[in-house]
Amino acid sequence: MGCTIGTPGGRSERIPLRADDNPGAALRRAIDRPKAEYAKALSRDQIFDLLKAFHSFGGHRTTVIGLRLMLLTLVRTAELRGAAWAELTFPKQIGASLGGG
Repeated sequence: MGCTIGTPGGRSERIPLRADDNPGAALRRAIDRPKAEYAKALSRDQIFDLLKAFHSFGGHRTTVIGLRLMLLTLVRTAELRGAAWAELTFPKQIGASLGGG
């Protein structure tokens, strides 16, 4: 990885964009990081309740579809936003569920 720049003589020169050491290493001991707290997994009944709650959600329809997709496929938000429909294939049961079933 690097950057190409033009020099006064008209030549291009490639400069690497790497640090020789980690500038944040000294901070590692100086900053207290809180212990990570992870959410407890939803039970099967809680998942069904969540899917039912989407029906009464007053927001945009695309938000509901995105939430259902994330719940059913376990993708991250950035992955879902960057996906193209051509990349997705669903079994009939999931496709019907996304459409409001």
